[in-house]
Amino acid sequence: MIALFLRISNHSRRDSMSSSRISKKKLKSEKDRVYAEKKKINKEYTEASEGKTVRIKINAIKEMKQFTGTFHCYEVETFLGKKYGKALLRYSMFADFNKKLVAFYKEQGKSSLIENIPSLPSAKSKLFGAHDLDFIRDRKASLQTYLDIVSKLPEVWKCEAFRKLLEVGA
Repeated sequence: MIALFLRISNHSRRDSMSSSRISKKKLKSEKDRVYAEKKKINKEYTEASEGKTVRIKINAIKEMKQFTGTFHCYEVETFLGKKYGKALLRYSMFADFNKKLVAFYKEQGKSSLIENIPSLPSAKSKLFGAHDLDFIRDRKASLQTYLDIVSKLPEVWKCEAFRKLLEVGA
């Protein structure tokens, strides 16, 4: 009886081990598929960005109202080859992206490129004129310059955070 119990428990162990092997195989194939997809996307964006069809323009400034008050968004239009993106971005989104871009270059082992990333225009306190129209127009011009420089950085189109920021796919 004990021998029968051991045989049954051994079979169940082998079954669970073979199912874990299957799971590992599925997981590996899924990782390979995702890797291949990312590689394909990176290649598409690199090829498109190496052409002369990249255009990023801040078209408008929109005042948005929320229950906590008003804030401004910048309407950014992006043409990258045949891809098109349109996004409403707050200043804080640019600041978050800037941090992600630095991290991206560090992960790629290209820390020397970090010094080429332009600085963002200063963040002005909401208490001291953040809603002043001249300030907002100046910031728009500075952000446009920032985007123009960043879009020409090496391998920036491989950075998923950049594509998500501009909403041209990720």
